[in-house]
Amino acid sequence: GYQAGRLMQLAFQEKAKGFHGLWHFSYNTRGDFFIDPRGPTGANAWCLNALYSYALARGDASVIAWANRAVEEFLFHQQVMDPQDPRCGLIRAGLYNADDVKNENSMGYRVYEGDLNRPYEHVILEHCIDSAGTLRLAFRATQKHLPQREGFLKELVRRHDLLMQGTRRHFWQGDHFISAADPAGRPYTGTDGLPSVAVDNNTWAAYVFLPYDLELARAAARYIEGHFLVQVPPAHVEDALHQP
Repeated sequence: GYQAGRLMQLAFQEKAKGFHGLWHFSYNTRGDFFIDPRGPTGANAWCLNALYSYALARGDASVIAWANRAVEEFLFHQQVMDPQDPRCGLIRAGLYNADDVKNENSMGYRVYEGDLNRPYEHVILEHCIDSAGTLRLAFRATQKHLPQREGFLKELVRRHDLLMQGTRRHFWQGDHFISAADPAGRPYTGTDGLPSVAVDNNTWAAYVFLPYDLELARAAARYIEGHFLVQVPPAHVEDALHQP
């Protein structure tokens, strides 16, 4: 409960300083003033996941109500809703301080100066999948403890459906997921010139798709096994302890 309260208090402090996101990516807890100037959607989604999980375990409706406002005010605004946009349904990567990122020597020390709410326009599979988990937890928690919020529940379902459809349409390529796309919806490419692929994207995204498409999840797992699994002989232990 204490940690949930501190997390929400930190978001209050950010808002009071003019940040339109929820939390920045990282904070220095050793006494100086460094704050990461990026506020990624995925990292914020995991913080909301933690709050919803706590509230579900404890039945704390006040935390759920606060988290729901955060979803409405931040997460909903990161979702591309224009049906003419190739990114439609997907979640943009968050906010950042454009001025602070440019100045490497003072990165994170001028985080509340200049353009502190520049939106990222590219889309990253990891952030989309993180956000899908948040929408699901928000639905579970609200349905259980604040069922009178019928409009919000319907909006969660609508946006979750759009997100899952967009994720499959945009990131699934035959037998695996690609990683990210630029603001025009063009996939980022790796050193081989092909759309970039990440192991964690194909494992985590496969897990999130399990209730919807088992074969897709299996295909992603097989792709990882075929392309990234490495087997080596067991290492010889030189200094093993000897039993008396």
